[in-house]
Amino acid sequence: MSTKLHGKNGMVSLGGELVFGTKWTLDIGRPLIDVSVFGDTWAVNAPGLHEASGTFDGYLDVDGDASLSAAMGGKVLIEVWAANHNGSVHKVAHGYGFVDASASAAVDDMVRCSGRFKSTGPWSLG
Repeated sequence: MSTKLHGKNGMVSLGGELVFGTKWTLDIGRPLIDVSVFGDTWAVNAPGLHEASGTFDGYLDVDGDASLSAAMGGKVLIEVWAANHNGSVHKVAHGYGFVDASASAAVDDMVRCSGRFKSTGPWSLG
């Protein structure tokens, strides 16, 4: 039986600190490397190394924002979470990576924080 996940109780953790998040994305793949040579009539590609990357959006936490702190440091443990049908939280993926973050403010909105992450080394599902 498969378990379906819901984003309502999703979370992003950076270095063990939760981001006040509202949305995250996760991309896991292998970039394709062009290995075409003279005389090929079609592009020839070979898979590169696995990598994970993603984004997160949320609100700025003035008591010590995890996203801005992670962006100021070195590599951190990154974890992305979702919830199953009964509301219990399920870790989707985790691994170490680097974080970029930014904050923005508008007169008609909360102060928001968003960022990107990219893996360094292996990641695990679940």
